[in-house]
Amino acid sequence: MTIKPFGGGSLFRHGAKFPVTAKGDAQDMRAAGLAIRKILSEPGLTAMVPGMTTVEEVEYNAKVSANKTPLTAEKLAEIDALGDFMYANLPHGYEWLKDFEWV
Repeated sequence: MTIKPFGGGSLFRHGAKFPVTAKGDAQDMRAAGLAIRKILSEPGLTAMVPGMTTVEEVEYNAKVSANKTPLTAEKLAEIDALGDFMYANLPHGYEWLKDFEWV
């Protein structure tokens, strides 16, 4: 299981709000989708717990989770860059995530 897949919102350029809304930012939505797909592609993980507050967020998470297409090398490189961005922008109170990558 994994928690905090979006690093308290630091994965997104626009802060802690999950970006899936009618006016959602496409770049942030892509980041969320890639994070979900990467997490669910790890053989040792069986579940993830993303924060969701709207029907749109639930629908988006379900849609992305159902995508079983293997991640390409290009997408994996993008995920690595997103992870670096996320860790560099953790909000106050979330610094513990740097020490909590694997249990």
